[in-house]
Formats: sequence, structure tokens, C-alpha cells
Amino acid sequence: MLKFLHAADVHLDSPLSGLDSYEGAPVEAIRGATRKALANLVRLAIDKKVDFVILAGDVYDGNWRDYSTGLFFANRMHELKDAGIQVILLAGNHDAESQISKQFKLRPLPNVHHLATDIPSTVSLDTISVALHGQGFAHQAETHNLVKNYPRPRSGYFNIGVLHTAINGRENYEPDRYCPCTNADLLGCGYEYWALGHVHNRESVNGENHPRIEFPGNIQGRHIRETGAKGCLLVEVDANLRAKPQFHALDVFRWERIQVEASDLERLADVRTRVDEAITEAREQAEGRPLAVRIELTLQPGIYSEISRNPEEFRMDLAGFAGREVWIEKIKLKQAIVNNEPGFILGDDARSELFTALQALRENAEEEPLADGDCGKLKKILPPELRDVLTDQSDEIWERATALLQAAAGEEA
Repeated sequence: MLKFLHAADVHLDSPLSGLDSYEGAPVEAIRGATRKALANLVRLAIDKKVDFVILAGDVYDGNWRDYSTGLFFANRMHELKDAGIQVILLAGNHDAESQISKQFKLRPLPNVHHLATDIPSTVSLDTISVALHGQGFAHQAETHNLVKNYPRPRSGYFNIGVLHTAINGRENYEPDRYCPCTNADLLGCGYEYWALGHVHNRESVNGENHPRIEFPGNIQGRHIRETGAKGCLLVEVDANLRAKPQFHALDVFRWERIQVEASDLERLADVRTRVDEAITEAREQAEGRPLAVRIELTLQPGIYSEISRNPEEFRMDLAGFAGREVWIEKIKLKQAIVNNEPGFILGDDARSELFTALQALRENAEEEPLADGDCGKLKKILPPELRDVLTDQSDEIWERATALLQAAAGEEA
């Protein structure tokens, strides 16, 4: 039975962000997480006795700071060579040909096969009848549909397409900059498997249908937008040339968002207990890995105001209970709207829709700030006394906007 690993987006030596200012966080140990995850990948490949490993782009996070990054990778490839395992490597947008200085390029190892960056090329593993077709990025922004020129499948071989792409329509990605293509383009090549990279979330693009089109995700989460288990796919191919991928976690440090609904609680002690329970559950799911969590906490107005007066005290109290293997990256407070004066019930009216929109703006401002055009549109429909919230989501501005909306509700009652 044919067996291989499909991984992508190692981003070797990319720093994990968001914990540097947190008291007690083992920042130096965390910074080595991508190296440890790559070492886990190599160990898995050897333990499972795979035939080869595919790295579908972004092995590196960009140009090296020094030779240690390249030497660490080369030493891991030596381990695979000693185990008789071949490696097929594709350049992505972060480690494109133009991104890595010539002075930092090491000679390729005999078991590491680089797919070309100027034209689509094929790596043939003749002893096991496998052909891998692909083209890496010559430049960071690859705006051409490279798939259009991929070679025809090789008869009598298990054909794999290797590609670094967002595929049109992936949320939070710019497909026009990263090899724009469609599912139909991939299916039209007639390959048995597509090994994709670039999208950091695990996804089976074609479901369980043949051929499998797979994003394994990155092997180590690096910030709060990369939550959950991260790793690679162990792919087994049966006698009918059907690929069956299975996910294996490789990460050594995990990120999670924990949403806690506590708007029914009236005592701060009860809120702490509910959050503690949610943290405990997340810690168990991390299976012994150190964990960074962002807590998104919905509260009734009284408790919201109490915690808002000293949010850092509340965070440190939770951190003390969570223990040294859990770091609370941030607590985001959300005030529930209740049916008590001067509050109001959210309904289908315009005022409720406005409140919901402003609340979403505040929650996402750090990660997805409004574009100038969007601000202009909202300014036209917002009353003058609420416009400050577009550019300032501080507690003071937010509470003033909420109070104005609540006051309007009282006038309507």
C-alpha cells in the first residue's frame, strides 16, 4: 500500500505573537514551536514508514535571519534521508524564489526534490509509480493560474498535483494574488490527489469524493486567528488508487477562542466558576499541550460594569486558577441586552440592528478594522452622537453609545 505525508505552511522560525507582554508566559520556549512541530512531522513520517513527504509551500516564513533556520531544516531532511524517505518541496508566497536571499540558499539534499518555479515540472518516483506535478512561486504575488499549464497525468502512475493557492472564494485570503484557480481547474487535470498549501485551516475541498483535494492547514498555530489542532495528513492509497487522508496533530502549543455565555448570572463568583469550567474543558482538549486562550464573555450589564472597572484583575484571577500551562491571551467582554429598564430587547427594528452592527464592530476591530469606505457609509446613517464609535471602540465610547441606544428605547416604550 502506498503511504505518504502531506503537509504545508511550516513557517519555520516564525514567531508566535500575542503573548510577549503576558507575565509568566514562556516566550522563548514558545518561539521554538515551529521547529518542534517540524520535528514531530519527521518523527511521524519515520514511525509510519511513509514512502515520501510533500511540503506544499511556505516551509520558511521569509528570508532567514541567519543560517540556523536553513541548517535546522536540512538536518531534519537528513533524518528522512537516513530512513529512505523522499521529500517533494514546493515554494509558496513566503518562501518564493525572490524571497530567500541567494546567500542563504543551501545545496539541495539528494532526497529533497524541488518543483520548478519557472514552469510546471514533474518529480517521478519510478520505483513506486508515483508522479508529482507542480510549480512553485517565483515571486511572492503569483497572479497567474499555474494549473492551466500542469502536465497531463502519467499513465500507470498515481498522479499528485502540488499547488500553493487560495482557490477562488476562500475567506480572509486574496485568491488573485496567490495562484487564482477553481475547483474545476484542478479536477480537469485528471490527477488522483491534490496536495494544496497556503490556507491555514484544514479543509477537504472536494469532500470525500475522488479525487481528494486537500488543505492540511499549517503545522503550528502562531496566533489567536489560528486556533485548534494543527498538523498534517497521513494519506494511504488503496489498490483502486483511492486516497484516504487522515489528520495527525503535530502542534506543540495551541490557541483557542472560548465563548462563554454568562448573561443569566448575577454574581461575579458564578461567572468565574463558569469561565473556569470552560478553561478546564479547553485544557483537556489540548491533550497536555500548553494553551493560549482568548475568552469571549457575554455578561449582564451589572456584572459587565463591575468587571470593566478592572479587567486586568479579573484576567489575572482566572489565570491563577488556570495554572501555568494555560495563558489567557485576552478577555473580550460583551454586554448582553436584557429586558430591564433602561435596557431593551433585541428585535427586528432598525435600532436593534444598529446595536448588533456596532457590537460586531467593537469585537472585531483589532483583527478586521473597517475600511475608510465602510466608515463613510456608516457615518451617513449614524446619528452624530454615535459616530465616535467608528474610530474608537474604548469602553468609555462604547458605554456612551450603549446608553444612548438604551435611552432611545426608553423613549419609545
